[in-house]
Amino acid sequence: MIKADLRRAFGGAFVLALTLYAVQYVLGIVQEINFSGFDAIVRFENARLYNYLIWVTPVLAALPYARGFVQDWNSGYTSALLVRQSHRRYAASKWFSCALAGGLASAAGLMLFLLVLFLLPGAHTQHYQETFRDLIGMKTMLVAGEIPRYMAGVALLNVLDGALYAASALAFSAYCPNACLTLCFPMLVHRADRLIVRALALPEWLNFGLLVEGQLGLSFEATLAMGLKVYIPFIVLCGALFALGVRRRLEHG
Repeated sequence: MIKADLRRAFGGAFVLALTLYAVQYVLGIVQEINFSGFDAIVRFENARLYNYLIWVTPVLAALPYARGFVQDWNSGYTSALLVRQSHRRYAASKWFSCALAGGLASAAGLMLFLLVLFLLPGAHTQHYQETFRDLIGMKTMLVAGEIPRYMAGVALLNVLDGALYAASALAFSAYCPNACLTLCFPMLVHRADRLIVRALALPEWLNFGLLVEGQLGLSFEATLAMGLKVYIPFIVLCGALFALGVRRRLEHG
């Protein structure tokens, strides 16, 4: 089952998602690009911090495979599959494939955007250290000139962020097997998280937007550790809710 789910998760929808992920960042900073010369690292960070299309990214994380259960259920395929395996194995396969595809689409899309920046005429990396020298936290890696390590950390945070939004959409689909609503649900999670953290004065590390952008004022290592501590329990919770929803739907229709 896992092999079949992975094939479906990393199909055309995955390629479309990572491409759109890169494109929405390009659209966000295209007016800032001066082809006679611009710092690619600075533009990369500006795009992440001032992305006017950030509400799109949760949907793109869900695009590769969050509709997997909806397609199976509405086609009647789920009942046929569960004759040969338990609902737990079925749910675990869907959850793992969906979260992995959503996370990798987010990270690969962001890295594709960085590649596009470097390939544009006039790109250079001459002034980024001066731009970030007064910043603290994760971006001190840029001041030290450790771009590859910094980008690896950014990619990891985006894998976790995308995996969470994809898994949340999948969990929702078990209770409301509608493809359109399933894709839209991560936007609600994205917005509700910020509103709840602000309204209840919760710790900033529960704000997924600040966490994925590395704006917590923590060191590079501490930011990555916090990302693992925060995202993984929520991703696992989404998997548990999905498994529960699948079982309830099988029992009650």
